[in-house]
Amino acid sequence: MTLTTTAFTASLKTLYSTSYACRIRSRMGLSEETVYPQSTVYFDCPYGCEITLLKTDQTIKIESDKDMVIDNGELKIHE
Repeated sequence: MTLTTTAFTASLKTLYSTSYACRIRSRMGLSEETVYPQSTVYFDCPYGCEITLLKTDQTIKIESDKDMVIDNGELKIHE
């Protein structure tokens, strides 16, 4: 028997040599994550999330499984 699951994983990455602290708010609660230089953070976002860069207070709301990038200090949805 095989169970099928739907993943609602979002990602946040940076390609630069700077770490960024961020706050992720979802229906499941509030968490703080650090995106280290040239790395990616993955998090569950089944009902939408609000991601805030703590350094700039910039906030983006996403529906669910979106990929985001920090580009030159600015949070963007990766197209």
